[in-house]
Amino acid sequence: GWDLGWGRVPGSPLWGGVLGLIPDVPFLLPAAARHSLDKALQGLEKLQRLVEQPGLGLRNSPPCLLQLLPQMRQHLLLIRGQPGASLSCLWEAGYFPVYINNLQRKVKQATKLFKGDPVGIFQEGSASRRMLTKLSLIFSHMLGELRALIPNGQDQGHQYQPSQPPAKAFWRGTWGARSLVSWSEFQAGLQRVHPMAPGPMAAALKATMDLTCSDHVSIFEFDIFTRLFQVQVGGVTHPGYVAFLTYDEVRARLQTYSNKPGR
Repeated sequence: GWDLGWGRVPGSPLWGGVLGLIPDVPFLLPAAARHSLDKALQGLEKLQRLVEQPGLGLRNSPPCLLQLLPQMRQHLLLIRGQPGASLSCLWEAGYFPVYINNLQRKVKQATKLFKGDPVGIFQEGSASRRMLTKLSLIFSHMLGELRALIPNGQDQGHQYQPSQPPAKAFWRGTWGARSLVSWSEFQAGLQRVHPMAPGPMAAALKATMDLTCSDHVSIFEFDIFTRLFQVQVGGVTHPGYVAFLTYDEVRARLQTYSNKPGR
């Protein structure tokens, strides 16, 4: 079958070549989209079986993969059920192919933890288990983003409004109706209003804002960041700030100080 470059951002050489070679490409895109969706769905189903193993003993506290994976699969099935024209528009908007590629990578990464460390993955505190916990946080962010930008299976990213007026004005004034930009694009846009030299600050900002670890920034991620930090970029390097911790991990770390009021 045709390799339609699914997962490649519009504007790449292959994308342009496809449009030039296949005049009726809009009619083929839904098939390619559904193929990629099916691969993502199969990966989620396989990962679901792995995390359901009794010996794993995942805690039923957020974010919990036992709940996240079925919810993500259900929402993707909702998107897959859309008419071909809607799926084509969703693809052409640019956000969804990046999302699906990132989802497939994260599912594969989580699945490899079980193959690469079949003993350690069942032990709390092991490196594999900590990585699985981090991935559960990423999956949680990905599900929240998917529901926010594609509710009811329809692309609404162009209508998403950040809660902070300055954040809304900056995003829409810089990137218009787009709901996703690459990190390099975001950095260039931010540089015009908030100059920042490469270094620890820039690295901390990326690690904090790119919640889904896709090397992109969505308007949803930007909204979350500006709600938390009110555009105070220095907050990401504050000694008290830690990213990618679950509630249980935070509680465990603070337990030492529970009898020390005012600390």
